[in-house]
Amino acid sequence: MTLRISQENTKVLRINSKQEEPIPIEGAPVEVVSEFVYLGSKINKSGGSDQDITARSKKSSQAFAIHRPVWKSTAISTRTKLCLFSSNGKRKRGRLKQTWKQSILDDLRTTGLTCEAAKKHANDRKKGKSTVQALCSTRGKRD
Repeated sequence: MTLRISQENTKVLRINSKQEEPIPIEGAPVEVVSEFVYLGSKINKSGGSDQDITARSKKSSQAFAIHRPVWKSTAISTRTKLCLFSSNGKRKRGRLKQTWKQSILDDLRTTGLTCEAAKKHANDRKKGKSTVQALCSTRGKRD
């Protein structure tokens, strides 16, 4: 199995480079761009972060502008406003998050297996298959 570079998804951004020759992939030159977004940050030729800072500032201003009518309203109590603010994507403190690992461990407990036993079953093809079937049957009942 070999890795292949996608010509359509590959772009080139040169910063402080004297090389102007096109970079070919499968005989065709790769598109040269002056800026792109990587992990939410704008990266450009100048290397400056001014555009990124202004974009993030605009996003935060828009987020606060959505809630401005609620905060300015005198008809809504401060307590209600705080409850609305706390419910916007924030998890209550003290309540544990349900993680993938925790859900698998819960499923193992319902089937009567320990984590060590499941690891041993994974090495044996027949036992591993039966373990997976048991886990899948409990998952279907829970959902």
